[in-house]
Amino acid sequence: MKNKNAYNEGFDLVKSIMALFVIAIHTLLLSSSTKIGLMLLPLVRTAVPVFFLFSGYFFFKKMDKIPATE
Repeated sequence: MKNKNAYNEGFDLVKSIMALFVIAIHTLLLSSSTKIGLMLLPLVRTAVPVFFLFSGYFFFKKMDKIPATE
């Protein structure tokens, strides 16, 4: 039987990668003036939407645990 409160390390891994992507967005290395920057920019721009998805997932997961008051 799976524990509902089990910690998932995969989320931390993805969040760490997305944090690096956010840093990459703000560096000059990935500016639109370089070919590699133009190729990688669409990939690293996924970081913010992924953070929003994770935030929504954890928010609503926590909301399910709060008992409804009437």
